[in-house]
Amino acid sequence: TKVSTGSLLPAAINPSNLDRSINVSSGNLGINNATSMSVPVQIGTDTNWSKIAHSNYGAFAVKTNGTLWAWGSNNTGQLGQNTRGSGLAGSASVPIQIGSDTNWQDVYSQWGSSSMAKKTDGSFWAWGNGEDGVWGNNSCNTQKYSSPIQIHAAGVYSDFVTPQSKLGLWRKCDGTLWASGSNCSGQLGCGDWPSCCCLSSPVQIGSDTNWTMNRDVTTMWSAPVA
Repeated sequence: TKVSTGSLLPAAINPSNLDRSINVSSGNLGINNATSMSVPVQIGTDTNWSKIAHSNYGAFAVKTNGTLWAWGSNNTGQLGQNTRGSGLAGSASVPIQIGSDTNWQDVYSQWGSSSMAKKTDGSFWAWGNGEDGVWGNNSCNTQKYSSPIQIHAAGVYSDFVTPQSKLGLWRKCDGTLWASGSNCSGQLGCGDWPSCCCLSSPVQIGSDTNWTMNRDVTTMWSAPVA
């Protein structure tokens, strides 16, 4: 069983079926309604789910055929459909496919209303709201995209985690650890604290080359864990 944990929407892939249990507001459970559930309920009947992740307002998944799916709120374009909508009417209460590409490999849990995925060539893509440089693509301004845009080229980064709001941790293919986003509490680990700044492109943390990512931890507003 592969588990993705976080602030509002814990999710799991349980023997290739999708199960979730949490309070919902915009069809976030993906079960075709906005009813809260206190026990896990299966999402549809498909048995080819591979990876699962979430934001504060919805969830994302990759199937074994390489297609990318999303459900939940769409107020900032998190569903990747080239549209934005508010409330239940503008949301998706069942998984809907994002585009037609079949080379998606992984999805990453995000704070707020941001979305992140990786393709099989190793390139990273994002959509929704990217705030304070968390995407690490040379912008500290809030970026708003309603469909995936490429933010990092293939072969640079191998993994990503957002352990708290406005912070991105990147593992490069050489095993080094990098960070981008807000450093108001020293969470970037780069020695600039107590200055409050935004680092719009990843900076290296230390010089070790044996970092691994643990996606099953979240530290809310304190320091990250890698």
